[in-house]
Amino acid sequence: MTTLPVTLAQPVGEVYDTADADALAKLEAIRALVAGEIAVTDGTAQTTLAAIQSALAGTLTVDTGLTTQTDGLTNAQLRDSALGISDTTDTEATHVVATVSTSGDTTVHTPAAGKAIRLRWIYSINDPTATSAPLIKVSLGGTEVYRAWALSKRQVVTGPVDGALVVNLSAAGNVAVTAILEEI
Repeated sequence: MTTLPVTLAQPVGEVYDTADADALAKLEAIRALVAGEIAVTDGTAQTTLAAIQSALAGTLTVDTGLTTQTDGLTNAQLRDSALGISDTTDTEATHVVATVSTSGDTTVHTPAAGKAIRLRWIYSINDPTATSAPLIKVSLGGTEVYRAWALSKRQVVTGPVDGALVVNLSAAGNVAVTAILEEI
């Protein structure tokens, strides 16, 4: 019978029991054979097969703790899971709709006293029939968070306590604004 030289590489800090070491030795033997590190010198496939069978003698059980999901999760499974879903909230979001037409700052939403605005999504676009389009700047509590000619942004941004949602136009125009936000 052919004897396979097997090296068990144990990463620093990892602890294996005897069963783990045996399983890793078997896997290392297969890896070495497939990688060509173990030469088949007697020229027969039968001897190579015997070497693999010898390396795999016994039972090799690998339990990763993972399950295979072939279909998507159902709504109930997703809600019952421990997965964090970043765009869902326990509270219903507030929808703010405005048309901004003057140049300079226009306050679109002011939070209740002691609250901050958590902006989840904002859309602002210049009137497509206008001959010129002003630059749109969106600020939370005095800090500019977006600057564009047209904007559709889904990203959570939280402003300071008592900070208003402000849209600034570089010139007079006709800009539709829709925001989805929470007061926290």
